[in-house]
Amino acid sequence: MKRLSEWYYSLKARRLRFWWERRTRGFDEPELWCLNSHIVDFLLPRLKAFREGVPVVPAHLLYGGEGESYEASLRLSKRERKKARAAAKLEWERRLAKMVRALELFADHGGFIPRENRDEFEEGWKLFHDHLFDLWW
Repeated sequence: MKRLSEWYYSLKARRLRFWWERRTRGFDEPELWCLNSHIVDFLLPRLKAFREGVPVVPAHLLYGGEGESYEASLRLSKRERKKARAAAKLEWERRLAKMVRALELFADHGGFIPRENRDEFEEGWKLFHDHLFDLWW
């Protein structure tokens, strides 16, 4: 009986400590035990919302990125610029979809990506890495 009461008070003390950590720093120690899952859980719904309401396309997609410049794009006709903007928007939406899919794979499988989805995950994760600083309006 003594062991049970010790365990109970130990559990209460941990809960109190975790509650205090959440109050003072906004998160508790258990969130650090598997930080990658918490980060993905935070990112996934936000990236989905970003994808749904994406009003802009990163400039390097819009203006070529491979040595092309804004000035070079001004030499295009209005029709060609409109066509280039539409193509860049489609490409950006495709890349965002792949990033979301990579995070979904991670979240659905608890960080253990099945062998058959490994390439799909790695492609989306690399895109996320490459475009992290493009995720703003």
